[in-house]
Amino acid sequence: MRWNALIGSMVVAGLAAGPVGATNRAITVTLTNVLVQNQLLQLPGTVTFQTSVVPAATGCPMNNGIFAFSATSVTDADSRRGMLAVLLAAQAQGAPIIVVYDDAGRFCDPLGYAVPIAVGLTTS
Repeated sequence: MRWNALIGSMVVAGLAAGPVGATNRAITVTLTNVLVQNQLLQLPGTVTFQTSVVPAATGCPMNNGIFAFSATSVTDADSRRGMLAVLLAAQAQGAPIIVVYDDAGRFCDPLGYAVPIAVGLTTS
């Protein structure tokens, strides 16, 4: 199954119940940077990435095109590793990615950035 179709079906399915008016959104973007924080910063292991497009709304305090995830916000280590692998591959190739996120603030990282629900490589 192609990533576009898979992620599109996740967005349509809603993934999880949330507040009235909450919608999972998908945007196609390129990455401007990917950063992994070490133990010297406040949340070691936090991955942040900045996108070429600022989402219209994320419901999180920091709505500036930066997404973040950490062991606090995405507790499954395999999920974090998988998302980081996609981000690093996209950054290395200059390839666009699809980012699925919640627009009502259900998923915010302790730093205040939106937590991606899913990321995937795409060809367009």
